[in-house]
Amino acid sequence: MKNKGFTLIELLAVIIILGILMLIAIPSVTNYINNSRKETYVNTVSELIKGASIMVNSGEIEVNDPNTTYYVPVSAIKTENGEARSPYGKFEPAYIAVTYDGETYDYYFIGKDEADMGTDTLIKSDNLNKDSIKSGVDDIPTSIGVDGRENIIVYNPDLSIKETKNSTDYINGNNGEKIVCKRAKSLHSAECNRSDGYGCDAVHNQGDVFTLGNLKSNGSVISAGDAFDCDVNDDGNFDDYEERFYYVSSSTKEDREVATFIYSANYKYNRMSTNFDGIQYSLLSDIQAIDPSVTEADNIHGPVTTIKQLPKITKWKNKLLITEQTRNIVNELGSKTTVDGTIVESFTYTGCAARLLTFQEIEEACGPNSTSTGYFDNCTYFMENTRYFETDSSKGSYYWNTETPKSGEAMRVYHTNSVMRNLNTNDAVVHAVGTRPAIDVYLDNVSH
Repeated sequence: MKNKGFTLIELLAVIIILGILMLIAIPSVTNYINNSRKETYVNTVSELIKGASIMVNSGEIEVNDPNTTYYVPVSAIKTENGEARSPYGKFEPAYIAVTYDGETYDYYFIGKDEADMGTDTLIKSDNLNKDSIKSGVDDIPTSIGVDGRENIIVYNPDLSIKETKNSTDYINGNNGEKIVCKRAKSLHSAECNRSDGYGCDAVHNQGDVFTLGNLKSNGSVISAGDAFDCDVNDDGNFDDYEERFYYVSSSTKEDREVATFIYSANYKYNRMSTNFDGIQYSLLSDIQAIDPSVTEADNIHGPVTTIKQLPKITKWKNKLLITEQTRNIVNELGSKTTVDGTIVESFTYTGCAARLLTFQEIEEACGPNSTSTGYFDNCTYFMENTRYFETDSSKGSYYWNTETPKSGEAMRVYHTNSVMRNLNTNDAVVHAVGTRPAIDVYLDNVSH
């Protein structure tokens, strides 16, 4: 009987099928192996963090300054299994970074092994997972601070101090994003030069020099008027003058708490000039086309043209600023806002890196005003770099913009005098309007 074998076509079919199965299986097996190695990598780092924690709690590593990020090389850390190695090779260089807030310690990993597997930014122990580990890691920076901490200490393997330096970048301990604003270290001051009998606030008179805002008025809690420096231009520096802001209030956006800050410098006011480059909200002719009875003194509609004076995203380009919001507002008559004679319900801040405060936000920061005077006595910092502090009272009658009017009053702007004037009574003429930018930042991107 003749034996029946495989034909050439059948053999080719089997080979092709096996090849297809291998093409499918090899990547799966490779991914499985890589994932297993990365999980082992993370477990090894977790052991290093545990070892660092024991050394910190025993006092072998001194971690006691809340303004410092401590970099401990993994070669200095004791583990149960001796020298720790990743599945890809020896760690070099790699660090466990430690911070202290006065009560608790937090631990972070940054580093790579000899196969260049690791991470080149600080990853908090709670957030460390296999997805944190990547290939091709070259540079391991040791100048990243946590939560705005400026000081850096880098240890040698024998736990002697290798170097101390200032941080050049920041991450947030909660979500790994950079810090946008951090508490100011010093406050600005101003001299009260008012000579019209009003003074600069409830307690300061002509000639008095006083500080603006607070450094830390309520422990670790952030409070209205606390001074912050915000890296709005995203250059890594926190300028204590050009980037000085004051905390106003908080709100919630997409389940994240948002902090709102007011800028210290009047954006359209040249501090070295006698000229106040202000702008009215809307053209009077546009307003009169809708309501002919409106006069120059009543021209408080807006804010339409003032949005053009806000800093743009090309200038304040930090991508962590919450910008380009479309906001619904009403005018002082309770109806809609005018734009070139057309009634609209809302306007947009598209292209702007900042916005205008609402009346309600200012009232929340300054407290309710039950009288006609002293409205800014609790928040004089709102008036920094305005003519509020000038000697000539006639130069003090200038205004800056809010989105919304005060309830029950025909008000679209704020008077920089301590006297809160109802503009509907014609007791002050709107000569010019200043722009006071406000920014919104997620609170977990604020070091406070």
